[in-house]
Amino acid sequence: MNAPVDILVNNREYCSKIYNLIGPESVAEDDEGNLYTGIADGKIFKIQKSQIETGQGPYQLVSDGIFQSVPKTTPDMANARPLVLGLRFRKGSLFVMDATYGMYSIDINNNKFSHLVLSNATIPPLSSPNDLDVTADGKTAYFTDLSYKYSLSVLAHAIYDGTCEHTGCYGRIFRYTFDSKELKEVVNNLCSANGLQLSNDRKSLLVAEISHFRVKVFDTQTWKLKHIINLPSVYSYHVQSKVVVQQMLFLMTHDHLHSIAVEVNDRGDILRTLHDPEGKLVEALAHVHELSDGRLALGSFFASHIAIATII
Repeated sequence: MNAPVDILVNNREYCSKIYNLIGPESVAEDDEGNLYTGIADGKIFKIQKSQIETGQGPYQLVSDGIFQSVPKTTPDMANARPLVLGLRFRKGSLFVMDATYGMYSIDINNNKFSHLVLSNATIPPLSSPNDLDVTADGKTAYFTDLSYKYSLSVLAHAIYDGTCEHTGCYGRIFRYTFDSKELKEVVNNLCSANGLQLSNDRKSLLVAEISHFRVKVFDTQTWKLKHIINLPSVYSYHVQSKVVVQQMLFLMTHDHLHSIAVEVNDRGDILRTLHDPEGKLVEALAHVHELSDGRLALGSFFASHIAIATII
């Protein structure tokens, strides 16, 4: 049976937009319903719950994305770039996976920054740290390094080199344990490892290989490959009660206007697809986050707003 196809409706009854945010790729929500996003110049902003409805700032600056005396993945990068799904909120802290500085956290109550995984903490060093997920108890984090061979400054090389299964797959997944500070590489040889997400029971970890249009599902106890979800033009994904796979056609078809989100269950069955064919709601879709009220927050890597959509 074919999965339902729904259109993301761009009108005031079913959507709103949070403006003046350039490239808000990733979105996280705290316990009070406030949102956080990182924009193209590396800054991270807090969007008050009331501003979600008005769509207007000014928004509270949480981080300027610049750190002194912290090693960079690319020495000539002027500032950080929180990428794609690289934000998670757990137990009062915002966890950030940054393409320049690695993984750090921000205690929202006192604005204390803690650098957890520096770019030189691995061998080879991190070159393109991308996405992360943190367990609900806040004890363990998982994150991707899209390619240890190529940095963000040559992102296209990392993606297209990853199209060669046996010679160009340099992506990795790491596990970080907060109490012991243990960092361990658990999966390697991934083809452009991008978004990742734990399943609700924490028994599976899903990772998107963007150069192969697929999501790989690994057992978190054995790290054996459980199964593969093949989808057209997969870019990244996010899990709430179900698995939501966001697709971005821009990388392979250069059609950044047609945004697609695909919802699948833990078995890899496609439940439905959501389309914005002309990019009227959001173009270059990079992240879908299900809010506590059931609406979807849609992030983009170069749009000037976050879209908030009600699915009808």
